[in-house]
Amino acid sequence: MLLFTHVSETLREVEEISNRYGLRPVEHLYDLGILDEDFVAVHAIHLDENEKKMIIDTGAKIVHCPECNMKLASGAAPAWDLVERGATLALGTDGPGSNNNLDLFEEMRSASLMSKLVTGDPEAMNATTVVRMATIDGARVLGLGQHIGTLEVGKLADLIIIVFVDRIWHQCTTPFRILFILQEDQMLDNVIVKRKNLCAGRARIYYEFDIKWTSGTS
Repeated sequence: MLLFTHVSETLREVEEISNRYGLRPVEHLYDLGILDEDFVAVHAIHLDENEKKMIIDTGAKIVHCPECNMKLASGAAPAWDLVERGATLALGTDGPGSNNNLDLFEEMRSASLMSKLVTGDPEAMNATTVVRMATIDGARVLGLGQHIGTLEVGKLADLIIIVFVDRIWHQCTTPFRILFILQEDQMLDNVIVKRKNLCAGRARIYYEFDIKWTSGTS
């Protein structure tokens, strides 16, 4: 069973936890014995070096929500540093009240630009990395890495189809970079979940089906 909770989202939170328990938030979670590979920290912005090490060493996961963090002026998570050191990060949106929309394409772009700004490195959080965070690492955070997140034999056939126009191709040097300038409402042509079309040709199809992760069939 996975345990999700917001962690170190604001400086006020860090201060309150530190005053109450004498430990920073991640240190407190570690002391409680719940920081492990089934723990998912949402936000994880204000981490010191010891907390980063605890997350990496225990195999805890992180959900990075850059647009929410910018809107609420919560701060910038050390996402690139954590990724480079082997932590598993997925992308999230938080809720509509703290984001305005729930567009993961925008989160990919924002995650990349935020890390470049924070690190001063234009190569930080490259396109390949953010696409991985939005796909296979997202699946791993959910404990579903064996079932979804990549297209390969034995996994569920979950994918999206994007239609590229000429003006977009001219602005990109690699296929992944195209997602940084993608306008979802204009370019997303189809969503397929477990081999079933949800939005074929942008015409929505509604249906009911049972999700059976173990069998891979509906």
